[in-house]
Amino acid sequence: MASTRADALAEVIFALKRADKLATHNEAAAQCGFKPGASSKALLTALNAVRRDWPHLQWFRIVGNEGTIPAESEQSGLLEGAGVELAPSPTNPGELVIVDQERWLVTTTTASVS
Repeated sequence: MASTRADALAEVIFALKRADKLATHNEAAAQCGFKPGASSKALLTALNAVRRDWPHLQWFRIVGNEGTIPAESEQSGLLEGAGVELAPSPTNPGELVIVDQERWLVTTTTASVS
């Protein structure tokens, strides 16, 4: 059974898909009304529940706060499959950075994904 946080995160992920946007851990948690926790632990727990309970949702649209992802990961393949342009990180060869700046969700503290 999913938690209240997972329910809220599922709604945010669905809205991200409709808008063709990406969000960081911090931004996604803020959209859900909770703090991501130390090392994003609370957000990652909710994200794991979303992946388990709603496997059809595009969980990969939530990325780390640095905007990087592991180069050889399921997430990188799914993002590329969704048309997100990735490039090698200039500081870490094992990471990719998201090039599409227009894909980032940009909100104010009172706005929501739309």
